[in-house]
Amino acid sequence: MKNFNKNSSLLQRIEQIIENKNISYNKFEIAIGASRGTISRAIRQDTNIGSRLIENILHMYPEISAEWLLRGEGQIWRSPYAYGTAKAGANGPAQEGEVVSSMEKFVLSTWEKRYGAELRGIKQQLEIFFRDKLDQGQRARQRGKGAPAPSKDVS
Repeated sequence: MKNFNKNSSLLQRIEQIIENKNISYNKFEIAIGASRGTISRAIRQDTNIGSRLIENILHMYPEISAEWLLRGEGQIWRSPYAYGTAKAGANGPAQEGEVVSSMEKFVLSTWEKRYGAELRGIKQQLEIFFRDKLDQGQRARQRGKGAPAPSKDVS
């Protein structure tokens, strides 16, 4: 009698996603932000994968049912109306263009979470810097049009 291994069944479901999407392990790993070989090695060796990767799968493939992925219950595909597409194909609702769009959203949201405040601060500093440079340039042009240069007091 074969031992029931919850992790193994999760890995089998991940393998099913890869097969249904008709993509390589490498493309799948790139899409979910995993190192090369992480998923294929986990499936081959029946080892654990981190919760971060499971979360990334659900972010990258919103059409996948979390209940199905995590517990094996229900249908693999969520209702297509839950994420804005009305038709589901043989490989599920997300086609390559939708996957790319989903990847872009994931990358942008990740960058926003990690670097958003820092980037906004840098943007504000740059705006101030360039405003000052423009003001200096305007003052220099005005001086060049006959306005007297400010006197330098050398004491």
